[in-house]
Amino acid sequence: MSNYRNPFRMRASEKIESDSSFLRLYSSIVIDTLIEKEQKNELWENIYFIHSSPGGGKTSLLRIFQPNTLLTLLNHRSNKTYKDLFNSLKKIKVVTDDAIPLLGVFLTCARNYSVLEDINAESSQKRRLFFALLNARIIMSTLRGIIALKKAQFPENLKDISFTHNNEQNYFLDLQLPCTGDVLFEWARKIEEKVYEALDSFAPLSEIQPKGHSELFSILVLSPENLQYSGEAACEKILFMLDDAHKLSPSQRKIIKEYLIEARSSANVWIAERLEALEPDENLPLGAFQGRDFKEINLEQFWRDNPKKFEKHSAKYCR
Repeated sequence: MSNYRNPFRMRASEKIESDSSFLRLYSSIVIDTLIEKEQKNELWENIYFIHSSPGGGKTSLLRIFQPNTLLTLLNHRSNKTYKDLFNSLKKIKVVTDDAIPLLGVFLTCARNYSVLEDINAESSQKRRLFFALLNARIIMSTLRGIIALKKAQFPENLKDISFTHNNEQNYFLDLQLPCTGDVLFEWARKIEEKVYEALDSFAPLSEIQPKGHSELFSILVLSPENLQYSGEAACEKILFMLDDAHKLSPSQRKIIKEYLIEARSSANVWIAERLEALEPDENLPLGAFQGRDFKEINLEQFWRDNPKKFEKHSAKYCR
């Protein structure tokens, strides 16, 4: 009898610490919906909202695209246990026979963001702090992801990363660009530290002066052409993944969705949230349409539309 546990009973994929154990349990069937979108040229350069009820597979899907998971899969590509999943990911250009073109940047929205709503400040200030914290954490997660993808050492090899954004939009008012990864990481870390100070302090925001941001610019500037490692491109494609978005406050969920849709960037952004967080009439920007400005992956609908696949998927673990 196998020593591996049934993922349906565990519910949270993050409880499976070993990437190899996680991959052994994960079925490639759910990747079929991504293959269909890739064949229609709809998978990349889009905003995707990934919806399901608790335990529906949102976090598990996002975990597949994280650097350590993909590295483990690449190292085991000749093992028949992982063959189906590896071949499925090849079809959506996430892996090749000898490389990983994709940098998956994962961020959970369960880390203190909603607490920002409790600060005694104007809504515009809360928005700026929210964007600042997101920008800082996305930047730090991206740099950590590059180190992981290159199988390098953190933080020692941060200096081998080059960030060459031209800063024409003046997003970085207090950072000299281009710069190395260690400088960029420290810049972002100090912003996060200042926001934490604002959360923990009873002093007015004017005294603490945390660095607020008016835009979620990190997803715009962190592009493959702006990131190199040891003089070569760090990756070919970047996927920003925000998990547990239902744990943001209602206003924060509205803010981030409005910004992403109105920005109309070519960044790859996937936002995972529970169905219970959705309102009957989602407050999206006027004129925003599903299919044109954003797309949805409803995991429960996928299984309902593919009952035979679900039976095959369940039988794999329940026999």
